[in-house]
Amino acid sequence: MSQEKPSSAADNANGKRVDVYIRMNDDEEKDYCFHVESTKTFGDLIEIFNTLPLNLSPSIYYEKIPVGFKVSTFPGYLTREGGLLFGYEAAEEKNLKSVPNDALISSKVWNGQLLIPVFPERTFLRYAVNTGLVLWLPFGPY
Repeated sequence: MSQEKPSSAADNANGKRVDVYIRMNDDEEKDYCFHVESTKTFGDLIEIFNTLPLNLSPSIYYEKIPVGFKVSTFPGYLTREGGLLFGYEAAEEKNLKSVPNDALISSKVWNGQLLIPVFPERTFLRYAVNTGLVLWLPFGPY
């Protein structure tokens, strides 16, 4: 069975749209649904992070703009009202599949599937903060 979702030229010509969920701040309570055109690529979704004046990365130790996305194959939970919820398991590495930025969204995901942004780590900042804490704690204000 193929993991690829078939797409047709007729769907793209009709302006068909796909609903995808994107996890913000690496928090299961911040899965937002976006209604995107089937002709858009994963690279086009990065524009969301450029447009919003918020820091949507998991912490200060990560860049503000993701370099790509991973598709979660975790099924999620359907509520009685018809909502779709994804737990923390959805972002575990065993449930993620890498996709190239130039791939069409409609060819790689189903409606309602979760996308996890991949943020590059700011290693210099992490080491600088840790070094500052190690040097400050022994000589702190006490």
